[in-house]
Amino acid sequence: DRYLSRAAVPSAAPPRISIAADGGQAPVFRISPVEPWRIVRTRLRASGLSKGLVEGGGRPAGYFTGATGITIYRGDAWPADLLGVAIIGDVGSNIVHRKRLTADGVVWRAERMDAGHELVASKDIWFRPVQYANAPDGCLQILDMYREVIEHPASLPPEIKRHLDLTSGRDRGRLYRLAPAGYVYRPAPRLSQASTAELVALLEHPNAWHREAASRLLYERQDVSAVPLLKVLLRTSQSGLARFHAIGSLQGLRSLAGDDVVVALSDAVAGVRERAVLAAEGLLSEPAVSAGLLGMSSEQDARVLMQLAFTLGELPASAERQRALATILERRGEDRWIRTAVLSSLGTTAGEVLLQLSGREGAGTAAVLELADAAARQIADEGGLAVLREALTNVNENPGLQVRILQTAAAANAKLSKMPGFQQMSSNLLARARLTAGDESAGVADRAAALRVLSLSGYAGERELLLAALDPAQAPELQLAAMETLTGFADVEIAGELITRLPSLSPAQTTRAREALLRRSAWAAVLLEAIEGGVLPNTAVTPTELQRLAELPDNAVRTRALRLLESTARSSRDEVLRAYQVTLTLPGDRERGAAVFRQQCSGCHQIGAVGYQVGPNLVALKSRGAEAILTNVLDPNREVNPAWRDYLAVTTDGTTHNGVLVQEAAESLTLRRAEAKETRLLRADIEVIRDTGRSLMPEGLEKNVDTQAMADLIQFILTSE
Repeated sequence: DRYLSRAAVPSAAPPRISIAADGGQAPVFRISPVEPWRIVRTRLRASGLSKGLVEGGGRPAGYFTGATGITIYRGDAWPADLLGVAIIGDVGSNIVHRKRLTADGVVWRAERMDAGHELVASKDIWFRPVQYANAPDGCLQILDMYREVIEHPASLPPEIKRHLDLTSGRDRGRLYRLAPAGYVYRPAPRLSQASTAELVALLEHPNAWHREAASRLLYERQDVSAVPLLKVLLRTSQSGLARFHAIGSLQGLRSLAGDDVVVALSDAVAGVRERAVLAAEGLLSEPAVSAGLLGMSSEQDARVLMQLAFTLGELPASAERQRALATILERRGEDRWIRTAVLSSLGTTAGEVLLQLSGREGAGTAAVLELADAAARQIADEGGLAVLREALTNVNENPGLQVRILQTAAAANAKLSKMPGFQQMSSNLLARARLTAGDESAGVADRAAALRVLSLSGYAGERELLLAALDPAQAPELQLAAMETLTGFADVEIAGELITRLPSLSPAQTTRAREALLRRSAWAAVLLEAIEGGVLPNTAVTPTELQRLAELPDNAVRTRALRLLESTARSSRDEVLRAYQVTLTLPGDRERGAAVFRQQCSGCHQIGAVGYQVGPNLVALKSRGAEAILTNVLDPNREVNPAWRDYLAVTTDGTTHNGVLVQEAAESLTLRRAEAKETRLLRADIEVIRDTGRSLMPEGLEKNVDTQAMADLIQFILTSE
């Protein structure tokens, strides 16, 4: 956030991601008996008799309920190949789990190491491994809270809580040492009695506890006699970790000099270089340091490059800095974290780098468009359009990219489309596009691309071409392009045109039209008016969509939506469930069920390689049986995990966005909806955001899936892995 606060980066990479290859609710292999109360609680929740989440697909145990004490093993007693392993506990399952970490560019990937078992598993249900520590003896210490019940009282139904002693074990606790076979105990040294020279020497120790304790004591003592020893260590030690610690210790003693940083910037170990780049931020006024940073743009390590890109933003703007950032972006612009770092550093000079990169073969489209976005946000008048004009010239051989640059710029800065200079830039592209879009002898792909170019214009001028392309007789690609362009305009008249054409649109186009009508408050008002007036049937919107409209700040829309919710005669979820109970007696066909899943469910759920991981894993429902699957599919709001709740956001331009809230940062938040499509919103652009309390999954699947198809779908889920 410190870096991102320097400049708005709407496309910023997320600050938090899941790195577990097996997911957040990965299976665990406990050997302890499952507590009876845990089984009862799951049954109560699954039946709806008690509030609370039904986790793990209805299983009372066998999956991660909450990771505890995540620690990286950095000792020297275990075998060398276990250095850097992640240690994670699950106190509810009485286990200690481990994962192997491998670098994946800037981020990491964590994979289970033990097939079918855990690093540590206890038969004692009181075993609660809550925290870990790399110890002085090189082993891993495990802190066992040792409680009969570890759950928070709020997670226990009253009918269960009254039978449990939640304080049982409060006077107990255990500490374990996890050591390899044949280990010989090594006493902890008395470092408080060590000399300063001895502490410096300990920075080379293979055990992290020794290095970190020595570093802490050097800082606390503030003994400047350590400085020359640390400088020698930085230049001569064979240990990369020692050189890493030497930088931090010199900083702590306020004695890190420019020549120290310059030496470390060219270190053979990437971690030392990364640390040196960060440390350089306190010495940027020294020419040798800034020159060293500017000379690192050919760095190969992704994490060093990311830190370098962030740190370069602390230098004063200059041609050299811009070239270095442009080089990083050209070389590694496919990495979204590195792109974010570069864009945060460019600030008001994004346009200069846009001109350097646009037209170069190595520059990725994503990087060019994000630069165009950043540059457009800084344009205040006609004079500022020069950067866009020159960028278009640079990509003159790529008309498609020219259009996307102008579209990106117009979306980033609403003032641009009203500027005569911007309209002039668009006019040449538009003139060619109109000819191509209306030329029936032209290829479908060319015509579709031309229809998308019309987004640079306005609805009034392109109405005839776009509405003609929506005709069912036109190729689906043309209908799609016309729909995308039309729904990008804000004119209320478009809502009426879409409503008039709804009966003749294909299912896919109908879905897109409905989504567009619900996305803008003014359009939603026209839609609700059409339903109240009998132009459209009540079924034109689902109860979930009406609930969402009832959350909008627009009083007129909210009132109409509430009125429709109250007056529309719909079968309750219980009635639908009763009608579909026959599904449980029908034989299901897995192959037909797979087809139903692809058509109806894959937009938000993934099984195997099919679909998108937006909602929960349906395979986890297997253990709960067919009836639970039927209930969750037909009544998705009966139990809603907070992780899958639908959030509603209205931006200052009146556009409505919804989806699962997947990321939050100081400057922005990200919503994810069907097909894993994400919308990143700057907080400054958000007028209202609220949790609807309902599932992202809409009610009403029974309209598209009859009882036999439901039986097939359930069979597919039950037989999937």
